[in-house]
Amino acid sequence: MPISRNVILDLLPIYLAGEASDDTKTLVEEYLQSDKELAKMVTESNKTPFSGEVKMPISKETEMESLRKAQSLVVRTILITAGAVLFVCASLMVVTAVLVQWVYQ
Repeated sequence: MPISRNVILDLLPIYLAGEASDDTKTLVEEYLQSDKELAKMVTESNKTPFSGEVKMPISKETEMESLRKAQSLVVRTILITAGAVLFVCASLMVVTAVLVQWVYQ
């Protein structure tokens, strides 16, 4: 099974930090021979001191998937909050109705 670019991107921070095993180093270096864009990024990042943050290219598909998940989370949060507010309002109305009926009986 060929190694995908996403797997290499997952391993790249460990590789750049110098914490990768020998097998991982070999795997990343072999992949970089076939991906010149990523190899250029690695070369450039090696020229500057490691700042703890590595810029990773994100595909449009990954970016759109993240956006959809964020939108879904926002909608879910709004619906749950609205449901909770409606439940509290309905509960207060029921309690008030029961108390009014009890007082005027």
